[in-house]
Amino acid sequence: MVQSSVLGFPRMGKLRDLKKATEAYWADKLSKDELLAEGKRLRLEHWKIQKDAGVDIIPSNDFAYYDQVLDHIQMFNAIPERYSKHGLSTLDEYFAMGRGHQKDGIDVPSLEMVKWFDSNYHYVKPTLQDNQTFKLSDDPKPVRHFVEAKEAGIVTRPVILGPVSFLHLGKADRGQSVDPISLLENLLPVYEQLLKELKKAGAETVQIDEPVLVFDLPTKIRNAFKPAYEKLTAVQGSEGPQLVLATYFGDVVHNFDVIDSALKGTHALHVDLVRNPEQLDKVVEHLGEKQILSVGVVDGRNIWKNNMKRSIEVVESAVQKLGKERVIVATSSSLLHTPHTLESEQKLDSEVKDWFAFATEKAAEVAIIAKA
Repeated sequence: MVQSSVLGFPRMGKLRDLKKATEAYWADKLSKDELLAEGKRLRLEHWKIQKDAGVDIIPSNDFAYYDQVLDHIQMFNAIPERYSKHGLSTLDEYFAMGRGHQKDGIDVPSLEMVKWFDSNYHYVKPTLQDNQTFKLSDDPKPVRHFVEAKEAGIVTRPVILGPVSFLHLGKADRGQSVDPISLLENLLPVYEQLLKELKKAGAETVQIDEPVLVFDLPTKIRNAFKPAYEKLTAVQGSEGPQLVLATYFGDVVHNFDVIDSALKGTHALHVDLVRNPEQLDKVVEHLGEKQILSVGVVDGRNIWKNNMKRSIEVVESAVQKLGKERVIVATSSSLLHTPHTLESEQKLDSEVKDWFAFATEKAAEVAIIAKA
């Protein structure tokens, strides 16, 4: 049976609920507990939308109050001292890094925000020290959200940003000279601990995003994947969950040597077949003997209805090469970049409306293609 999966879901809510709630919190019109409750309500609503759409593999930890990379910065305790020294609550420290904090005698600007690849989304850039250490936070968010979904009767696949991408997308803090990738050895034990905690919580698989694999990478970054994934794949099975390594926003054909040397030990590999459907045959040739292929055939970046015939043909081609048990139908990337649902578009002409598919509709498309 071919399974279906979504790599991530928009977090704002049908009526931009999260935006309204965070802005109310910043204006002291909403309490911390009320904001956290609204976040929990939205997560549950979004998991149920995907479950009701028939999606087999539903993501968790794709929700963030501000930015998913910022979530990792805080979770790994990679917090510059100018934010940590003021005794702010965990939530206010988080927002201070994301948007700055000018209140109660504290005046700190935000960390740098830059474009997330070639999307319109911006992420908070990890900002690292020469003597940088990492420590996993107590009650880490990926574990907490996985358990939250499980308690609601929904089994999810947690999503985390991979260590090589986290470091490569970071920079040295002002006045520092550290090369971020040189910190990999210090960071990997935190990832190992996180994976083990997810396994203990019941997670069977984890989506680990390494989107920098679509870049033409410098040698030192290419070489970082092998030691990183030797360690992380070693905990798969009894100690840790199976790893689904996800790439998106481009193809991986120029990094097959990295896949061959470092990534064949992962449980599955996800590739973006919207950006480059022609890479399918070559990717199949470079898979491990039992490695599963997640085919991204529903566009996570646009607002248009899917060409179902074309997508089904791509999936059938993958199935012919690998068999149904080794193929997952997926969105090309997270659906973060699409609006929530067409249900909100009451003023659209019905004929025009029929051209569109937003996140809720795209989740259904993934499920339909997998069952075709």
